[in-house]
Amino acid sequence: FNAGGEGTGTLRNVYIGWQAGTTSASSDADNVYVGHNAGNVSNGGIENIFIGSGAGDAVTTADQNVFIGDDAGGATTLGDDNVFVGADAGLANTDGLRNVIVGSLAGVTATSDDGNVYIGYAAGNSADGAIQSVFVIDQSLLCGVD
Repeated sequence: FNAGGEGTGTLRNVYIGWQAGTTSASSDADNVYVGHNAGNVSNGGIENIFIGSGAGDAVTTADQNVFIGDDAGGATTLGDDNVFVGADAGLANTDGLRNVIVGSLAGVTATSDDGNVYIGYAAGNSADGAIQSVFVIDQSLLCGVD
């Protein structure tokens, strides 16, 4: 119901699920939004894939992201080139770039992190603002450049 609801003139998008891509703008292109509220407020996003209830639901103009899992990338508005996999993975990210976050609750507090890799349940949760770091399995390993 209401998938792609207000989207007029959008190009090559797929919306599946209640309110998926509801407010898509004419500049949205080549996106796939699957799940309740996935990509709900997209307003110019390009080449994004959001799968899961609430995945990427705050994205406005973010490009080339992959969010898979309930609320994955839920607060992302402007961040580009991110991959978040797992329930709540990258939940607080707003404008972080080029991050790979895999695991439920991984990177859940990271808001503006750039170029990081978080792998494992709750990995990287105390690393808000990290740059080019690696957190593996419950923050047990940290290596990289800050």
